[in-house]
Amino acid sequence: MQGRLSARQLVVAVGLALGVSNPTLPLAPGICAVVVGTLLPAIAAADDVASLIVTVNELYRAQKYSEAIPIAQQALTLGEQALGPDHPRVAILQQNLGLLYIKQQRYSDGEPFLKRALVIVEKALGPDHLQSASALVQLSDLYEKQGRYAEAKPLAERALDIREKTLGPDSPDVASSLTRLAIIYGNQTRYADAERLYRRSISIYEKALGPDDRSVADTLHNLANLFADLGRYGEAESGYQRAIAIYEKVLGPDHADIADSLDSLANAYSEQGKYAIAEPLYLRSLAIREKALGPDHSDIGNSLNNLAELYRREGRYAEAVPLSERSAMVSEKALGPDHPKVAIALGNLGSLYAIVGRHSDAERSKKRALEIREKILGPDHPQVADSLHSLAILYYDKGQYSDAERLLKRSLSIREKALGPWHPDVAISMDSLATLLVERRQQYRQAETLLRKSLEIRERAFGAEDRNVASSIESLAKLYSRQGRYEYSEPLYQRSRGIFEKVLGPDHPRLADTLSNIAHEHETRGRYAEAEPLYLRALKINEKTFGADHSNVSLPLNKLVGLYLKEGRFSEGLPFTRRVVALGKAWETPVLSFLLNAQGQSIISQAEAMDHALSIAQRANQTSVAAAVGKLAVRLAAGGDRLAELIRKDQDLAREAERLDRKIVSMVTEPAAKRSTEAESQTRTRISDVETEREALQKAITSGFPAYAALSNPRPLTLRETQLLLSVDEALVLFAAGGTNSTYVLAINRDRFDWTEIPLSPTALSKKVAAFRRGLDLNQITNPADPSNASRLFDLNFANDLYSGLFGSIEPLIKDKKELLVVPTGALSALPFHLLVTEKPAAAVPADLGGYREAAWLIKRQAVTVLPSLQSLKVLREIGNKGRAGKPLVGFGDPVFRPGVRPLAEARAVAVRNLNTRAYTEFWRGAAIDREMLSQSLSELPDTADELKSIARKLGAPSADIHLSLDASEATVKQLPLSDYRVVYFATHALVAGDIKGVAEPSLVLSLPSSPTELDDGLLTASEVAELKLNADWVVLSACNTIAGDRPGAEALSGLARSFFYAGAKSLLVSHWAVESSAATRLTTSTFEILKSNSKLPRAEALRRAMLNYLNDRSRAENAYPAFWGPFALIGENGPL
Repeated sequence: MQGRLSARQLVVAVGLALGVSNPTLPLAPGICAVVVGTLLPAIAAADDVASLIVTVNELYRAQKYSEAIPIAQQALTLGEQALGPDHPRVAILQQNLGLLYIKQQRYSDGEPFLKRALVIVEKALGPDHLQSASALVQLSDLYEKQGRYAEAKPLAERALDIREKTLGPDSPDVASSLTRLAIIYGNQTRYADAERLYRRSISIYEKALGPDDRSVADTLHNLANLFADLGRYGEAESGYQRAIAIYEKVLGPDHADIADSLDSLANAYSEQGKYAIAEPLYLRSLAIREKALGPDHSDIGNSLNNLAELYRREGRYAEAVPLSERSAMVSEKALGPDHPKVAIALGNLGSLYAIVGRHSDAERSKKRALEIREKILGPDHPQVADSLHSLAILYYDKGQYSDAERLLKRSLSIREKALGPWHPDVAISMDSLATLLVERRQQYRQAETLLRKSLEIRERAFGAEDRNVASSIESLAKLYSRQGRYEYSEPLYQRSRGIFEKVLGPDHPRLADTLSNIAHEHETRGRYAEAEPLYLRALKINEKTFGADHSNVSLPLNKLVGLYLKEGRFSEGLPFTRRVVALGKAWETPVLSFLLNAQGQSIISQAEAMDHALSIAQRANQTSVAAAVGKLAVRLAAGGDRLAELIRKDQDLAREAERLDRKIVSMVTEPAAKRSTEAESQTRTRISDVETEREALQKAITSGFPAYAALSNPRPLTLRETQLLLSVDEALVLFAAGGTNSTYVLAINRDRFDWTEIPLSPTALSKKVAAFRRGLDLNQITNPADPSNASRLFDLNFANDLYSGLFGSIEPLIKDKKELLVVPTGALSALPFHLLVTEKPAAAVPADLGGYREAAWLIKRQAVTVLPSLQSLKVLREIGNKGRAGKPLVGFGDPVFRPGVRPLAEARAVAVRNLNTRAYTEFWRGAAIDREMLSQSLSELPDTADELKSIARKLGAPSADIHLSLDASEATVKQLPLSDYRVVYFATHALVAGDIKGVAEPSLVLSLPSSPTELDDGLLTASEVAELKLNADWVVLSACNTIAGDRPGAEALSGLARSFFYAGAKSLLVSHWAVESSAATRLTTSTFEILKSNSKLPRAEALRRAMLNYLNDRSRAENAYPAFWGPFALIGENGPL
């Protein structure tokens, strides 16, 4: 709670005597001169001190506090020399220097001066002197600003006692002390005590100074703030209105001080959802301040921030963002980059960025706010807790739940320590932590404990009929409802609804949320007739508040679609469905199911339903590899080398910023004893440098490439656009998750389309993919021909069942096409589709391995290509052929793993390209790799040299572009101009993410140097791949499991594949499991041989023929086993090389 001091209160604060006054309260002419005159006889250097004081006053008024401080320090030094260090008038100079630091919110710097001033006056004048009371007030005020209320309170109480004894109970100076103490009580949630003191203060002022005195208005304003905090909006409005009337009478209608009360009155209206009444008040406040103070005053930043917050609440984000950005700029220009008010502006700006989807900008703004507060206020200040909490909410929304939980716990700890266990801010942290425990951890008992405590805190602080109490009640109701404990949830929901309606009125958007929650419980219990009017009322409220086409209406729209789906009321639900799809906010569940059922009943045409389903699926399937292809598309579309280079540089800096952001979060959440100020400072400096570089780059990019923004956020493809991108020989199948219970498959060819629901949840699909892959990992089955392994071999029946489940319903649309393009979702990205079996096999596991040859493999029928996203089809076909590289091939293989101990060629065994003797975790010693163990465990790969040489001959590449043995090094890869090559080829081992510890990433293993360096440690990690500059039509990763994700449980393709797309690859050849080395060599060389013989053949078809050649080779029975012939998959563009 922020307080406001009157003119008299300011004069009583002795420091103001030298002209250090509130910039919104200019000193009356002569005050400074009179006070200075009282000091002149006592100070030998009177002229010098007087001149310094006047200069400090001028700088103060201009908010140039940093410039004022050294001059005030000089005045203090002269005063000490003239009067001695313990003179009471030197205390005045001490206080004023302290106050200058406080204006910068450099509280720790200001505190010693205020403490010293108190010691001086108490020693010189006695502890009960009025000047001692003034010194006590100053120090108390400092502690209150720091959130140190327990220390502030006794000082303020003592000052009040001195003034009452000396001046009597009805002195205006006593009223001043009452106001200061009331502010502290309010911050300690002693609201009744605070109100009593404010009312007594007002009574004193009215009696002593008259009902229209400025001091009365100031105290009315503070009391109204208290009422607003308590949700007593009617009383708050009356208080603000009376204060404004007094200010207008005393100061005139355009005085800058009126702006504060106008803002506060507008805030009260905004909290009640009365946005139309609030807006003109905010605009008047802004106009007054701009006229009175100029466009660059820090108070302009306050007005802009308030107006931006109003527009945020209204959902007017296009207007809110620039206002919030200007607020941050003005505040920083006026106050400097490290002022806590700048942190407030940045935090609010970050929240706006998060809403509009600018998550990187949001994170950067919120982290800078946190940095400022920690630096200026200290790591345990309540405002630091505010920033931690805000950042945690952002992480929660981004799915970074562990980071969010860590920050929430630290925020809660700070608030409990700084504010006490019963402060309402503690309840805020508890509510947020409870939400995370429920939604992500299913820890209901712990969550219930937190929510009950939160409710108790708020009821104790605000009383039973408060909106904050209603929020706690509703959170508890949601928990019970989720658990099916309706006998507890229903009365709590009704109580919460009653409070919101009473406090906020019947049309407030917060009430709409509650109505939707109650309706959802009715719907869950099958009480549809009770749910529908509540959803409709919630929709009406949001439409009235935000407009019919605003994204905030999407929640009730989606809920209504789901309700009408359950009731089978498709004609009534269709208008709501169309609206929410058009908004781009449709939930896969229930909208996809509604569309499919409405289509089945001829309520909507198949073409319209398919178009809507495509739009929803594309928005839902935003994977990290799809994003990488999108970034590549922007660079390709830019055309010119210089512009593409700038865009790539900006994208690289964005990646670095994300890495640095994760690093700083990890740092600031460490216990204080483990934190390194120097390391944090270095990281923050680099974050700032990156931000500055990006701002300059983005200006240059936007200037040279106006379409940059649109390409960076492309709209979904329509059905017709997709069909036109396909050849007559192609069919495309897109999978989309339908929520927690089902999956949808959408099939399209040049002339036809169809879609249907698959009754498999994402969890069930994940289990089926894992079961499907059984028997394909040669690290687990070293000898498939051994009869003892029969139960662990690949199951043909399962492969056929999975084919029927995924493709059976749309088979007529795809079976006659030569090429099948697949856009997977979730676990399906790890499924080798070409190994599905299209017909019922004779046996699940053939009697001998040769029997696998007779299975109806999908690859026998058609070539298969995997697309990272549907949008990538457009990107890679329409843009991907621009500016092709001039050289045919660069390759890296047969690396050296034991320098100086290279085995003889005849002793170098053919190996599986995986680590078949050690688990990946064993290679890590703490955060560093155990190089000796790794080098001893990696098998040599001599056949990869023959593989690369053979392919080089087929592509006409010179031998100088094939890098073998020690030359197949990380240093070589990083130093070569790889963008000159159409094909970039790696034939080596890969380390995958399945068992990673510590800092390990998916990596390609190249020659291990004797002395590792930052440039070359032998491991080309995924993050290092992303730093490469490629222009490759095809990157071949002839290594094990290179389709794998970047961490355990991650989506396939999110590791090395994503990084290569980002680096500039248009297509990848990757493997699904550990590749037997000679098989890999044979498959890849055969693929390139087939391409050489027919240059117009699509790459996917060449790979298909190479696989079939291997499968049909009857010289060895195991040639028919899919683990040998089927590891590779084509990702991306599938056209001719």
